[in-house]
Amino acid sequence: EETHDDDTIVVRAELPGVNPEKDVVVEVVDNELVIRAQRSESHRSHGDHVYRSEIRYGSFIRSVPIPSDVDESKIEATYKDGMLEIRMHSTAEVPEKEPHRVTITRQ
Repeated sequence: EETHDDDTIVVRAELPGVNPEKDVVVEVVDNELVIRAQRSESHRSHGDHVYRSEIRYGSFIRSVPIPSDVDESKIEATYKDGMLEIRMHSTAEVPEKEPHRVTITRQ
């Protein structure tokens, strides 16, 4: 989900059940915001002569173009209740752009 609010672009991704510190990477590469996530979950149960195992996993990658007037060094990412939210602010002065990773803050 991508929304624009005045001079702020907000990108949201629903990622329930992931650990943002280990399973999610948000990077800025070649004027794009790149979101990568890996989800894996397993459940095992034992009963009378029955063994049951369920494994759910998957990964995804999405990229969003970053407008030229966004200061990439001030991109903010937060994770709360299964929702990743990334905020990009437009500014008049934009410093030199270099690829870098965005730190995700858990709320």
